[in-house]
Amino acid sequence: MPDLNCIESALACTGWNRARVRFLARFVVALLTAQTVCLTQLAVLFPSEAENASCYKRMQRFLRAFDLDFAGLSRLLVKISGVPTPWVLALDRTNWKLGRAHLNVLMLCVVHEGIAFPLLWTLLEREGRGKAGNSNTKERIALLERFLDLFGAEPVSFLCADREFVSGEWLRWLKETGISFRLRLKGDVLVTNGRGEQVCACSCKHERIGYFETVRFSVSGHSVSDLYWATVCSYRGRVLMTGTF
Repeated sequence: MPDLNCIESALACTGWNRARVRFLARFVVALLTAQTVCLTQLAVLFPSEAENASCYKRMQRFLRAFDLDFAGLSRLLVKISGVPTPWVLALDRTNWKLGRAHLNVLMLCVVHEGIAFPLLWTLLEREGRGKAGNSNTKERIALLERFLDLFGAEPVSFLCADREFVSGEWLRWLKETGISFRLRLKGDVLVTNGRGEQVCACSCKHERIGYFETVRFSVSGHSVSDLYWATVCSYRGRVLMTGTF
């Protein structure tokens, strides 16, 4: 059976009151032991001297009335994962459908030894409904600002993301905030290499893994002078851009 005291100790960092922490620790133990979300089965395995029916009603009340503090949850996930600083952050998006409704989630994770631990996320919506397609700059900045409010920029080594997360305004905000980044580039993005030649980013891809070439570039019509120097490198056949400040 999972260690109840260990789970209580981990939950203490959330700032929730003692009674809630004690209940939630026991709820987690029951979940891990039963490996089901059926409350009837969880009540039987709930570590308490109360009757099963009382445990069942207590879980019902908790799920009905508990307002989850996502800031506390993020701190808890960092503590449980034990990922050392500096952190590698990953920004990505997943989109699926439930009937006709789009469930589009923008997720920020901390990556360690090939595992991404989710820290913060937001549902992408338009006019109160789930929207399809990519996030916009405002949504990305709002998610990263939530992270900065909790942890600041100091623990971050760099942010990595795929090709859809490249725009002039977004990159400028990352620069001004002091968050280094490694973003995948589309192959047809025009860059100016160290020899002053304007070439497609894909031409900077070399056979050697980890080859780096310093370039200047323009994104979505923004002036190159408004942005920065960057490094384009080839890694496992993909063209990556590394922000340098």
